[in-house]
Amino acid sequence: MAISESLFPNADALGKTVRINGAVYEVIGVSSTIKDCSWDRGWIFFVIIPLSSFKKQYPEAKELIMTFTVPDNVNVELAQGEVIQAMRRLRRIPAGKENDSN
Repeated sequence: MAISESLFPNADALGKTVRINGAVYEVIGVSSTIKDCSWDRGWIFFVIIPLSSFKKQYPEAKELIMTFTVPDNVNVELAQGEVIQAMRRLRRIPAGKENDSN
């Protein structure tokens, strides 16, 4: 059973709100399955929240794991480059400097 079905039986979850560790979030999407994920297959239910919300909710967190999936019709190397560039902008790493690991 999907988490959306357990939280909102016989109703569409989109637009509804959920409380996660005291914070309220609006449901903006529901995923039915995740195929071929390489991380812990023991996780059945999960939510995705904005990174900015995560940082506000958990300021003490020093480590963060991000997982990306790439559709079959997208070039993996191109997608990887776009993610790296987005992370560099987020971390304010100037052009010509090495990627940091902090």
